[in-house]
Amino acid sequence: MSSGLPDTPALRLVGAARGETATSLPGVSAATPLEAGDTRWVFAVRVAAAIEGERAAVLTPGKREKLLRLARMLGLRDFDAALIIAIVQDSARCGLSPLGQTTAERVAMVRLPHTAAAERDEPWRWFIRSAWVSALGALGAVFLVRLFGG
Repeated sequence: MSSGLPDTPALRLVGAARGETATSLPGVSAATPLEAGDTRWVFAVRVAAAIEGERAAVLTPGKREKLLRLARMLGLRDFDAALIIAIVQDSARCGLSPLGQTTAERVAMVRLPHTAAAERDEPWRWFIRSAWVSALGALGAVFLVRLFGG
């Protein structure tokens, strides 16, 4: 009994016979372009400067550790930093520019740095919030004195 299909293994698209078009996964969008000051891109530039050899794209353990420390200071998680390192190395090993368009598109897919830590480290934000709370408290006290004190 022959089904008319070739004996070699093949990938069969279920909706292809009905002429349906393939759809992308929900919630997945195209990579956003990176700006020059984007933390992920800044880190990618530092990685590209640290790798040795054109196609070999070797990164010594000492340099990798320094890069991971830099990534932490920039707010990147270790996992995201390792992804960016792998992306830059892969581009170089494939013969592409380590800082080319393909690399930029891949780096743009890496999660943005956690901004809560950066906001927490900025003392002027704490000062502004404290000033607003103090001003509102003083305004409330004046209102209560006028309301109940006469």
